Amino acid sequence: SSLGPSAIVAGNVSIGRRSAIWLGAKLIHGISIGSNTVVGAGSLVLNDLPSDVLCYGVPAKTIKARKSDDLFL
Repeated sequence: SSLGPSAIVAGNVSIGRRSAIWLGAKLIHGISIGSNTVVGAGSLVLNDLPSDVLCYGVPAKTIKARKSDDLFL
């Protein structure tokens, strides 16, 4: 998994394998991010996110499903 520059991850956050939290995204306390999930730049994550999805926005919402072999970009 990777965190982009200026990403903010509060306490007790779980980030699954092969997930990416992009530039300036914010995850509040106690959030769980599934595996192979991408959180778009500047997003505000207020709820748990499942595995294998692309999410972004304020608040972050699931935009589309992802396959395990999809490229992050």
